[in-house]
Amino acid sequence: MTRTASMLTLLFLASFLSRAALGDVSVGKQGPAFSLKTPSGQVFNSREELDGQVTIITFWRLEQAYSMKILTDLQTLYKDFTSSGIRVVAICSGTSKTRAVGKVYKDLKLSYPLLMDPDRSAYAAYGVFVSPATLILDKEGTVRFYRPSYNLDFVEETRLDLEFLLGKVSAQQHAKGLGGGKARVSRAMDTVDAQYKLALQLLKHGNREEARNELRKAWEGELKPLEAGLELGYVLLEDEEPEEALKVFSEASALAPKSARAEGGKAIALIKSGKKKEGKSLLEDVLGRSSPKPIFYYEMGRLLEEEGDRNGALARYKQGLEVAMTNR
Repeated sequence: MTRTASMLTLLFLASFLSRAALGDVSVGKQGPAFSLKTPSGQVFNSREELDGQVTIITFWRLEQAYSMKILTDLQTLYKDFTSSGIRVVAICSGTSKTRAVGKVYKDLKLSYPLLMDPDRSAYAAYGVFVSPATLILDKEGTVRFYRPSYNLDFVEETRLDLEFLLGKVSAQQHAKGLGGGKARVSRAMDTVDAQYKLALQLLKHGNREEARNELRKAWEGELKPLEAGLELGYVLLEDEEPEEALKVFSEASALAPKSARAEGGKAIALIKSGKKKEGKSLLEDVLGRSSPKPIFYYEMGRLLEEEGDRNGALARYKQGLEVAMTNR
């Protein structure tokens, strides 16, 4: 199984885990109350605002592509169900950047409240372990459904959950409706995996333009497989298109903040785009992590050589060579 296939399999499993309790998520229990502020400083008390209503609560974070997608999908659901009394709340955990959250609210033209959870108190109270994560509470405030991560059928599946809780569809109709989404996502995963494998073969045989097209199709689709994005970014760097590479690596690092390949690629793209100070700082951080790639040592060496630090450059070149020889 390729690394891309492994990643997509994990994404698939995360998106369709059982609706029963996962970890500490309190499915079947009363949802904990919370009192949080909006970006403008207004206090939002869940007991006052949400009691007696079917409610969607989504935990999300800044600079994450899946979070932006889910916020947009929540707006669709809000418009469709607000007349039925459905409430939607999206809680941004782990940051105090009120201005940035307020900008998201404005840029995405959202109508439901965004709340700040800087110390992750609400996140911990609900026991979620991934962002984005969505919980659906019934009118009594009981957590009925939990959906970790994000998938292509988020709107459709959540719509069915809401219609079931509102009494518009039966349990049988609800279960039957959820079955189709898995097949669609499975086909989508097969498609992007095939695009990625084809791109690798095209690169191997020197068909760079066609390979780039296949990588773009895979990366710009709904699933956004990380390996396709990383491969595209490095191809763009080799083709001397650092600005385009920077866009791709920035998205990739937002999806996988701990990925050295994503952060390292972003650093190289910054350097080649003329933002050498920022790129050097990021590259030094990447080189301080475990198992950095030889190319990162080489790029740091090249930058140090440009700055006149020949001894420092030579040391980085040697480190890169040692890593390359070790990994042969």
